[in-house]
Amino acid sequence: MKTLIKTKFNIGDTVYIADHYYDFYANSEPYMITDVLIDINSKRTHIAYEVEQKDFTYRVPETWTFASYDECAQWCDLKNKGG
Repeated sequence: MKTLIKTKFNIGDTVYIADHYYDFYANSEPYMITDVLIDINSKRTHIAYEVEQKDFTYRVPETWTFASYDECAQWCDLKNKGG
């Protein structure tokens, strides 16, 4: 089997992530991607990133990562309105 996967970001990229505490909100401090995590099964392919900020490491799904703060904030607003 040969699989080709295209990710939004690469290791070393700076990204903004959506956090969730009752509602989604854009974190104003950027993170750096340290790992790309891929899970493939018969139903889906799930891409997540391990991100680091101020010596803390988090795992976030690819759908919660953005190239800019504004893009992240817009996505959070849309999700909070039910979109």
